[in-house]
Amino acid sequence: QEALYTISEEKGGPGIKANGLYGQINKFDFFFGLKLGHLIFTDTEKLSRAFQSSDCCLQDVFCAAEAIIHRFRRIQGRK
Repeated sequence: QEALYTISEEKGGPGIKANGLYGQINKFDFFFGLKLGHLIFTDTEKLSRAFQSSDCCLQDVFCAAEAIIHRFRRIQGRK
């Protein structure tokens, strides 16, 4: 963030772009989207690894899928 701020202080194209980006990353919706994306990506990555594993079994896939469904329901506010 400090490096981005330093670049944003410069005049010209890169400074203007960095200034806009610096303004965006300091907003709530940026951090919210980043956190939500991380939560979703973590479980979907587990499911992907279960599918691609050489010793993949149906139980592992079901467990990973259930974890994703549970996470989505918690995010949505349902149980």
